[in-house]
Amino acid sequence: MQSINKRNLIPLLKESTLADQFEDEDDSINMCIYSQSLMGSNWKNYLDEGKRVLDYHGEMIICESSERYDKIKEYVGELELHVKKDVYDAGKRWFYIHAIKG
Repeated sequence: MQSINKRNLIPLLKESTLADQFEDEDDSINMCIYSQSLMGSNWKNYLDEGKRVLDYHGEMIICESSERYDKIKEYVGELELHVKKDVYDAGKRWFYIHAIKG
């Protein structure tokens, strides 16, 4: 049986570092979901940690403000994640990226 673990790191980060909150081992998580959570100056750290804990063929889902699309899409590419679905429309408020580690 699979379990679901949820983390809301914003309140926790005031007292510790991002790495302290991810106790999971490398390649141990099936899916990471980022929904309006990559707005701080350390957003790349969140994606780095997500990639680290994702297992092979693990999925990363990102839903963020369209204003941040170019930067986030570029960094997802730098992380060498395979983009399975990319929904972006400059006229819409949000974008959606579904990427696979592999």
